Amino acid sequence: MVHIEENIKKFTDTWGSRDETEVTEEIYDCELAKDELRPNIEEELERMVDGIINLELDGMRVKYGIKKKREIKPHRVRKVTKKVKIPQGLGKRNPK
Repeated sequence: MVHIEENIKKFTDTWGSRDETEVTEEIYDCELAKDELRPNIEEELERMVDGIINLELDGMRVKYGIKKKREIKPHRVRKVTKKVKIPQGLGKRNPK
């Protein structure tokens, strides 16, 4: 229900204040299209630039003989398991 209310609010915020009674043909809003596409394009561009930077850094490391630092992995927390004694006969199939 909250999802529906959010969509209604988004629709009224975007289209509620527009007066399109005089528009006879369907046209698009360039700024609305840009706002919709910009986050995906920025994310893809950021990944591409990061990849290029990493390639350049790798080339510089090879050229100057610098070893790449190891990535520090987060410390893994071991799961503590508790031994539980299962009563005899529990879990066995009862053949009939």
